[in-house]
Amino acid sequence: MQTLAIVVSLAVTVVAVALTVRAVRAMLGVIKRGQPAPGRTGNPVGRTLTMLKETFGHTRMLQWTWIGILHWFAFAAFIALSTAVAAAYIQLFDPEFTIPVIGKWWVYEWVAELLGLLGTIAIIPLIAYRLTHKPSQLGRRSRFFGSTMWQAYFVEAMVLLESSAILFIRGAEYNLAKAHGGEAAEHADGFHFPVSQFFANLFPTGHDSVGTLENIIFFIAMVKIVSAMVWLMVISTNLTMGVAWHRFTAWFNIWFKRRRPAARPSARSSPSPPAASRSPSTTSTTSTRTRCSAPAPSGTSPGRTSSTSRPAPSAVAASRSAPPGTPRSRSRPS
Repeated sequence: MQTLAIVVSLAVTVVAVALTVRAVRAMLGVIKRGQPAPGRTGNPVGRTLTMLKETFGHTRMLQWTWIGILHWFAFAAFIALSTAVAAAYIQLFDPEFTIPVIGKWWVYEWVAELLGLLGTIAIIPLIAYRLTHKPSQLGRRSRFFGSTMWQAYFVEAMVLLESSAILFIRGAEYNLAKAHGGEAAEHADGFHFPVSQFFANLFPTGHDSVGTLENIIFFIAMVKIVSAMVWLMVISTNLTMGVAWHRFTAWFNIWFKRRRPAARPSARSSPSPPAASRSPSTTSTTSTRTRCSAPAPSGTSPGRTSSTSRPAPSAVAASRSAPPGTPRSRSRPS
């Protein structure tokens, strides 16, 4: 089992990394074709604070209350459990491996297991909400109108798989530590395995089950790696898959957005809003007033414009009654 897990995991990783590099290069190539956008790097401290607030605080998503709260747990699980995927590569060779320094620290263990549990629980209502608010049923009233639904279902399935996998592999690690005995068994208690100790009931126990438990860990580690790499391969071949790419691009989009977050106008100066921000009604009213206030040519009524100036009726009558030989004067636009 170990040899199969190593070969499959490394082979899929090579393909996924190659496709991801190609996708990132393609994105950067598109970005470089655009014109320079000056003013996107001013006030770096304010931009950084805004980015951290809007990402970790989920200020925009929380506008949808419970949906935003559930999405935060899925977001946090994606970040924290990425370390578990990295550790899975080492577990292919050493099933008892833990991350150095923090691997057996109770804070990390609690955060990893709670996020795994809450990420698993949170993604289920989000899947149900999407299934009950399909654009095919609600049309434009659905907040998913215009979305490619299979992409969202795929991402949600990956979140569910990765979030729950940490609990299953930790449950197998719990039983393996108990089976080895000694110092490892002393660490395997409810305090260090707060949630996964209950998942351990799904696996065999005892000293005779060491080999079986190691194979279970190899298998779950392979599943974690392969699912993560398949996720990368899918999004790498779908560059417009925003439901997945935003997990990487949101940080840059928020930091480089047009307005400087902490920039405030001084009390002395009150600059007028830019032309682009004016409403169409204000702009059209202003231009209409400007046209109407211009001096009207001779012989035209106020507010009426003419490309060719016409003489007044009195001037026409005077020219007709003038003696023969008198040159006629023509009205010229001033």
